[in-house]
Amino acid sequence: MLSEKGDELMLRNNRKVMFVFLLIPSYLVLFIILIGLQVGSIEWGRAAVFITSNLASAWLLSFRKNILLNIIGSLFFIGYGWSWFSIIFNPPIDSAFPPAILPWEIGVYFGVGFMLIGLFALTYGILKRRLEKEF
Repeated sequence: MLSEKGDELMLRNNRKVMFVFLLIPSYLVLFIILIGLQVGSIEWGRAAVFITSNLASAWLLSFRKNILLNIIGSLFFIGYGWSWFSIIFNPPIDSAFPPAILPWEIGVYFGVGFMLIGLFALTYGILKRRLEKEF
């Protein structure tokens, strides 16, 4: 268990509000896991990879002192969003037996959302750093 001092050291050079905001997809995945535990089926591998990559990308994007780390964090979001968005190139054909619970169009919306979050956070970080440098 990390103490508050350990948390403070981890987020010393980060924008804490931005970090918490960028972790919203992980919070949603944890909520889905809680629901899935009651249903009985969870893809643990995909959930663990998503939560880990979201934690890394949120930490890198909220980093205050290095634009290169912000760009790398943004690429995590864009890459994960592209994996959701790429379903548009290969949509499911069999409408009688869909491969997922949700329609495939929702994957496109989630993908665009992840990509926009990454780009908006990167733009915000660059503008904020530029304003901090000027003053």
